[in-house]
Amino acid sequence: MLSEHLAPRCLLCESRRIFQRSPNISVCQLCGAQFFDRNEWNNKVKLLDELLRRDVRVEINTNISSNLYIWGLKPRTLRTLASRFCRIMRPNNFIGQLGIRVNRLLPMGTLSFFEPERNSINQKITIGCISRLEDIHQVEELIISLRRLSYISEFIIIFDHADASIQKNLYNRLRNVTNFENIKVVLHPLERNFSRQRNLIQSIANEEWVFHLDTDERINKDLEEAIPWNLGEAEYWKSDVISFTRTNIVSGEKSDHFPDPQGRLVRRSIRFRNVVHEEPDLGQNTWERTFLCLRGSILHYLSRERVLARSKQYENLASGAGKPEDEAALLRPYSAV
Repeated sequence: MLSEHLAPRCLLCESRRIFQRSPNISVCQLCGAQFFDRNEWNNKVKLLDELLRRDVRVEINTNISSNLYIWGLKPRTLRTLASRFCRIMRPNNFIGQLGIRVNRLLPMGTLSFFEPERNSINQKITIGCISRLEDIHQVEELIISLRRLSYISEFIIIFDHADASIQKNLYNRLRNVTNFENIKVVLHPLERNFSRQRNLIQSIANEEWVFHLDTDERINKDLEEAIPWNLGEAEYWKSDVISFTRTNIVSGEKSDHFPDPQGRLVRRSIRFRNVVHEEPDLGQNTWERTFLCLRGSILHYLSRERVLARSKQYENLASGAGKPEDEAALLRPYSAV
């Protein structure tokens, strides 16, 4: 049963990070969606879904007389909404372009439309992974699960170890088991700093974009198919980071800790911050340089024991990093409300 103190989920991205701007207006802190009448908003999204199944282009606007008027959508939120339907969002006039730049909907005339995904680009990416030596079998499984994807050119594996003499043996094992040639193996001690390991991957990647995955993570089919499309969107909007939802599966059951957004597809020029719960360092105005894609998800497999042990490990690395609220959500079965 859902605890009474839990906030309801956002109707767009499913986040529980909701706050009341006024007695009648709820705002999602993740995607920016604003809700005046949740039932009406939900009905409009259902109408969109029906239209997008058959129509090439659908206009969304701020004209209140339109049957597709959706109150309270900023441009970045509209972009997230588009990704849910595997569409792209473009301003179709000067006012719309101005609205994009300031991330505000102007009173009248801000028109945005969805188009089929036809802006994919032929861009290769690097897969980066940090691992312990004892988890090498999971690294093998990760590479095997992704090696068939034509847009992946290389894997970079950073092992938490200081003895470089075993580097060649590790590389030979990974190459032979996975039947994938272009693997870089680096041995570098973690030393209580996850960002430093991520940044090492960033510094030696050959490709412009790096997708960071952990050994206990996989990506589902929808996300596999959406990556080239997302790269095209990133180039159009001049973004540096693409975030995806992460579905946490604890002891075989989807947990309530969702959408758990992760900024994982990152330009190699970007660096990570924080010793734990590391994230791309984008400075100010991060909404201009990143966007959230709702198509597909990273799958994160944990046991209940791992969740408990991880919280203690992270708290030892940095005060507050244990995040008891995240632990509770991970151990709670998923609820759609």
